[in-house]
Amino acid sequence: MSTLVTLRYEFDHAATAARWQVDGLSDDEFFWEPVQPCWSVRRRDETDWPHVWGRGEFVVEDMPFAAAVQSRVTTIGWRLVHLAAWLDVYRVWVGGAPDQYPLPDFEVPGEAAGAVAWLARAQAAFAHELTNRSETDLALMVTTVFGEHRSIENLIRGITVEQLHHSAEIGCLRDVHRGRPRSEWWPEPPEMRDP
Repeated sequence: MSTLVTLRYEFDHAATAARWQVDGLSDDEFFWEPVQPCWSVRRRDETDWPHVWGRGEFVVEDMPFAAAVQSRVTTIGWRLVHLAAWLDVYRVWVGGAPDQYPLPDFEVPGEAAGAVAWLARAQAAFAHELTNRSETDLALMVTTVFGEHRSIENLIRGITVEQLHHSAEIGCLRDVHRGRPRSEWWPEPPEMRDP
C-alpha cells in the first residue's frame, strides 16, 4: 500500500469522524460558553478581543502568532470554524502556495449550519487536492508563511491530526452541553481506496 493511499484513507477517516461530531449541531451549542470568558465566533462589533480574523459581520477571536498572549477556552463554534479555515489554509499550502495565508480573508459564518457546511466543503476540497498529488510529491519540502520547513506529507498528516483533535474536543463539549453522552454509535470508517 502506497503512502499516498494510506494518507488519503487516514484523511477520509478523520473527515468522517469530524462530520459525525458536528452532525445536527445547533446554534445554542455553537455559541455556548462553558466558562467565562471564552474565545468564540462573534459579531465584529460585539467582541472586545484585540486580535480577530475573518471578514464580514462575524469574526473569530484568536491569538496573534509569535505573541505572548494568555489563551482562553474555546467554544464549539470556535473549534469548528478553526478546523474548517485551517483545512482551507493547508489545502492552499499542499497545492503549492505555502507562502499564502488566506485566513484573514475568510467569510466567517455566524451560525452552526453555515460552519458545518464550510467544514464539509473544506474537507471535500482538501480530499480533491490529494488526488492531484503523486507519491513523489510527498517528499517535497516547502517553507510556510510562518517560516517552517515542512514536507507535503507532513502537512497532510498535520491537518489530519487536527481534524481528529478538534472534532474530539467538539464531541466532548457537546456531551457536556447536553449532559449525557451521544447515543448514536460511531460511524463505520470509509473504505481504503486508491486516490
